[in-house]
Amino acid sequence: AIADRREGLARLHGQVTAARGRAASAQAEIDRLATARDEAVERAAAAREEYEALRAEVDGLDAGDAELAEEHEAARGELAEAEAELSAAGEALSAAERERAATAARRDALSLGLRRKDGTGALLGAGDRLTGLPGPAAELPTVTPGFEVPVAAALGYAADAVAVDGPAPAAARS
Repeated sequence: AIADRREGLARLHGQVTAARGRAASAQAEIDRLATARDEAVERAAAAREEYEALRAEVDGLDAGDAELAEEHEAARGELAEAEAELSAAGEALSAAERERAATAARRDALSLGLRRKDGTGALLGAGDRLTGLPGPAAELPTVTPGFEVPVAAALGYAADAVAVDGPAPAAARS
């Protein structure tokens, strides 16, 4: 039972380490996307300034000047492209932040599982010898990504409970 518990703790520790790695990767991606967003904002501002300069130049010149019209259109295209990049970077940043939050919630839940020092841990450790114990209550529901934090809050202390198949197995354990 001690070896099984150690193996379980080692497995959970590995999962926590992997979750921390994913969280660090997500944070790095968030930082990269934030930098890309900032650069896109700067490019958009520069493109707007260039656009305004070209617009003023076009307004002051003859309306038939084709060369200025082409520069004007190029600046508008660059502006549209910079705004599209900014929008895409914002969406990617939002997605990365949601993924980071989900990973952090999972990491926190796994960390709680590693700190059990009560009868729940003993029951789970002896789960291979006992019938009617499907496992920890927190591991049974399937949670849609993005809703981990509200589900963890709803479970509260019940997340540390052990699930049983029915009243008879629960009565036999008490």
